[in-house]
Amino acid sequence: MKVLNRDLLELRLDSSLKCDLNENKIAGAALYVSQNGEVLYQKAAGVANSIGTPVSESTLFRLASM
Repeated sequence: MKVLNRDLLELRLDSSLKCDLNENKIAGAALYVSQNGEVLYQKAAGVANSIGTPVSESTLFRLASM
């Protein structure tokens, strides 16, 4: 199994998350990446709802298919 480079992973995910938030592609997100039981990346950003509640690592998101 290929081992992920933590620094590169963080750089790429931070950049993508920031871009998507700035371009209003997403309102918020909570990301968690692990490999072999080791947490490589964990971050929450943006808002969770229309009243501006910040996303946290424990935010529950509704999933839907439309």
